[in-house]
Amino acid sequence: MRTAICAVAIAALWVGCDRDAKKGPPPTPTAQIKPVAASATAGDKEAKGKLEAHATSGEAPRPQRAKTALPAGHPPIPQNLPPGHPPTGGRPAPGPITGTAPPSAPATGSRVSVMGFTIDAPKARVREPPMSQMRLAQFRLPKAEGDPRDGVCTVIVAGGDVPSNIKRWRGQFKDNPPAATDSFDVGGIAVSTATIKGTFNEQARPMAGGPGTPRSDTTMHAIIATIGQRKLFIKAWGPSPTMRSYSDEMVAMAKSLKRAP
Repeated sequence: MRTAICAVAIAALWVGCDRDAKKGPPPTPTAQIKPVAASATAGDKEAKGKLEAHATSGEAPRPQRAKTALPAGHPPIPQNLPPGHPPTGGRPAPGPITGTAPPSAPATGSRVSVMGFTIDAPKARVREPPMSQMRLAQFRLPKAEGDPRDGVCTVIVAGGDVPSNIKRWRGQFKDNPPAATDSFDVGGIAVSTATIKGTFNEQARPMAGGPGTPRSDTTMHAIIATIGQRKLFIKAWGPSPTMRSYSDEMVAMAKSLKRAP
């Protein structure tokens, strides 16, 4: 009996050993090596941020301009340059974006230089600083005896067609009075004139808007010279008796228009 039990146990042990032999040795555990990214520098992070920003906005990234060192002994360049300083980035300074031409008129005298042309203001005039940047020149026309105030003469450059501008000036008077118009040629330049009389809505400053101050018995003389795609406006207004004395001089001012030497 004991012999039989021992034989069974030996047989079972042999079968187990045979199965383990067929499976082979257990695999040796290996460490999983993950790629280690190099630590990002501040420049890499900045470049990545700019690329992500351009990707979000849909714009292509702009190439970065290489920074060059200043020559030996050069003073440091401030971040905020003073007004009128030329650009330091190699690009030309942007031109004016307004509809007016840069003022080129002298500070004193009766002659005004603008857009490559000159005009002569009325003889009896006093040159004044312009009240706005739109005005390239401004003159005071001394009042006639008995009038309450002086006349004003301004020179500006703007756009728009002649009828629209005359319509706008008529709207500055009460009840839109009619305008007496004329046109002539000065050295190949088309010149139009308009005279409007009535109660003028005078503004404290140009383009101020609002009700303004009503000035009764006011006359406006306006001259429009078409130079290329631009318009040269010479406009004078004041009490009617004063402006009557300047009527011929305003026409003479228009006819004085000529190309600057």
